[in-house]
Amino acid sequence: MNISTNQVLHLFEGTAVKTDTSVAGVKPASYLKITQSDGKIKRSPLFTEVVSTTTLTGGFLKKNKTTITNSSFLATKGDWYSLTLRYGGFSAEDSNILTVSYQAVSDGDDIVKALGDLLKAQVDKVLINEKGIAALTVATADNSVSVTDEDPMYNPSRFDVNNIKCLGLEISTDEGTINGFSLKVEAVDSTTADGAKYACMEHFAKGERGGQTNYRGWPFYNEVGDYVIDPTKKYDATIYHLRYFGDIQDYHSTDFDVIVLKASV
Repeated sequence: MNISTNQVLHLFEGTAVKTDTSVAGVKPASYLKITQSDGKIKRSPLFTEVVSTTTLTGGFLKKNKTTITNSSFLATKGDWYSLTLRYGGFSAEDSNILTVSYQAVSDGDDIVKALGDLLKAQVDKVLINEKGIAALTVATADNSVSVTDEDPMYNPSRFDVNNIKCLGLEISTDEGTINGFSLKVEAVDSTTADGAKYACMEHFAKGERGGQTNYRGWPFYNEVGDYVIDPTKKYDATIYHLRYFGDIQDYHSTDFDVIVLKASV
């Protein structure tokens, strides 16, 4: 109930062909005839106008890599420094904190690498996912530490992929945050094919076509329905933004989206 489409979303797999209809006394309209890879025929709702068409090439889902680098800070021998990792799953509100501390052994000590090594040891110990491995990947180099998010996981019960993410990375002292460090967040490829996200979308979109059993009684549910998207595959996508105009007695427009997927070669 908390997740909805702005208008209506339909998702299909296969090859789409625009097909026109012509009935005497009825406003001309068209529909997309979709031939699935298994040979079954599906069709979109009627439309009178193709507003826009967007194509996307299949690939792997992205995840973030967050890196802190010492750009100008000089550590002082005997001072204590802390590295705080904020991590979570679905939102900033769903977050936890993991902090490690280190005492510099010399002036100019490489505290970033030292703190990063301590953080890695803790993450590898306490942040273990259902696969039995560390959910986050911590790597260190001279004067830098990076944290890479977990690969997105197929989770149709939430109608989306989900993963453990780095939500923040900060170096501080007892007196607060210190300057002299640069923070970089970049998107990198995961090993999860985009089919995982489209399969979740397929489960959600079924509800727009009368799917009444999607995860009713969770977690005790039966995954029923004509689901065809393979979460392990990559898919090229064509997104049609369509518009339907009513007849003279009911002249109004309704917009909706149709996503047609085809497995990438």
